[in-house]
Amino acid sequence: RCGASSTFFLLADPAHELDGPAEEQYERLRPRLVQTLLDAGAEVGLHGSYSAADDAGRISAEKETLEKLAGSVQGQRYHFLRLDPHRNLGQLEAAGFAYDSTLGFSDALGFRAGIAHPFRPWDFDREAPRDLVEVPLAAMDVTLSAERYLGLSASEADERLRALLDWAAENGGGFAVLWHSEQYDSALLPGWDRLYKRLIEEVQQRGGICLQAGALAEEARAWLS
Repeated sequence: RCGASSTFFLLADPAHELDGPAEEQYERLRPRLVQTLLDAGAEVGLHGSYSAADDAGRISAEKETLEKLAGSVQGQRYHFLRLDPHRNLGQLEAAGFAYDSTLGFSDALGFRAGIAHPFRPWDFDREAPRDLVEVPLAAMDVTLSAERYLGLSASEADERLRALLDWAAENGGGFAVLWHSEQYDSALLPGWDRLYKRLIEEVQQRGGICLQAGALAEEARAWLS
């Protein structure tokens, strides 16, 4: 309805306590969830589990598990933003991912690599850019709302997001914004569902577009080659 399209990162094999509760219910509902997203034209990506950040075999297995339901999975994001550019990007390339969208701050808005658009991370072993495209994460709802981070109200968060979009409109940028599903619960977190809708509108008012992470990564690959 807003003229936007999203990527939904789904856990494929939760095993750690930090992967969330109700594992059996989630496993039962996941096929229907994947089909609902695909029917709506959304992109399905892998939400690499907490343990997968430390286990190349697990990240590959999780990708294969999700692909049995969703078909080809091109992108992923590590749980709890557990990306280490020196340590666990190579396993994503080896697993066949085209892009990652984990690199960001948990406690601040902005660009962890100092780059405001997709880029190819450096392979420190080969001393060359990786084939993998990184779609930088510039803002996350939990960063804005959680007391352990910025602890902002929805209206205060709106101001921060507007400033980020103003900068992007002036300087150019293409990046990810992460919004967790529970933030759409207006009873649990009043105002945050409406804030996300306003964010989409603010992007469009500045001449920007909201598209899937995979589409942005594919578009960037053409000029990153």
